[in-house]
Amino acid sequence: MVVCDRVTEIRPSLNRLIIRALSHDAKRNDDYFYLRRIHWALVCSRLADRRPGICTGGLTVASTSHEPPTSCRDFEVGQEPVPGFRLIEHLGPDGETYKAEGPGGFRVALQWQRRKHLRKSLDLFKDIRHPHVLAIFGVWSADEVDIVAMELAECTLSDRLRQGSEKGIAPLELLQYMEDAAKGLDYLNAPRHTLLGKSGMSVVHGDIKPVHLRLVGGHVKVAEFIHAECVDPTQPDEERGHVLACTPAFAAPERVQGVVSVQADQYSLAASYYYLRTGRHLFSSASVREILRRCQEEDPDLAPLPVHERRVLLRALARKPKDRWPTCLAFVNALKKAMAADTRHWWQLWK
Repeated sequence: MVVCDRVTEIRPSLNRLIIRALSHDAKRNDDYFYLRRIHWALVCSRLADRRPGICTGGLTVASTSHEPPTSCRDFEVGQEPVPGFRLIEHLGPDGETYKAEGPGGFRVALQWQRRKHLRKSLDLFKDIRHPHVLAIFGVWSADEVDIVAMELAECTLSDRLRQGSEKGIAPLELLQYMEDAAKGLDYLNAPRHTLLGKSGMSVVHGDIKPVHLRLVGGHVKVAEFIHAECVDPTQPDEERGHVLACTPAFAAPERVQGVVSVQADQYSLAASYYYLRTGRHLFSSASVREILRRCQEEDPDLAPLPVHERRVLLRALARKPKDRWPTCLAFVNALKKAMAADTRHWWQLWK
């Protein structure tokens, strides 16, 4: 085989072919070593030739003029997709997030995201800082993807559920997690942000679910801002435009209809609470279409919960946003009072 002396003579699309060859029988002959050298040269050339990074509000965005690998699957443990950040191990079932070691030995999470999904939300979160919102440290941008460096979490609440009982996370432990998440969401939802040149704006997360609630140091932080929306609270919900993305099992009825509502995050938090408390979804069906229909037309059956909890949860899960609790923290505080009414828990809550 002929090996080019200059990487620039190799078409970027060869990267995928090289990886495919490496995953099969190339290791059985000398071609493996040539393929390996070409692959590594391609990786280095694409990410080393960069334009200067742009730092805005503490968030660094760097660019590259070459087409990068479009997935973290194009890399292996030990490589540096971003100079100075060495990959340690995969995180999560999607395979798009790595644990990495940055300069000075500090560990972060590196996540690959399609630029069209992430660019708008990054603009919203450049200046947002809160103890219960997962921090973003930097973003390296290329033609098709963004590589995001973010705070490294210990696990998600979905992981925590799998670690414990199949019947759900212990109520008192779960309440603490919900309180942390509520504080982060209320900070985002409050009309206190200056965004897109306008003050008094709110941020709607748009996709709250257990896997997006991360444990860091024993406390929960809200993460994953791909579907975040900037909202003017003085504008009626129907005039705020439309959204297409949602997770059916945790989506508010208005979000299923494409309407942006500040109270949608509270509904999703309540749906997450029920799932983590019982190990069951609000609406069980083999059909996504049926789940979406039921969340818009039916009240969920919360029979596994005590009656006091059911009343609080049903208000947070109201089909009309205006009928829900005024804030996420008000919802969680009402849950505390409801649980205190159960003699099995009151002494632990208020000791």
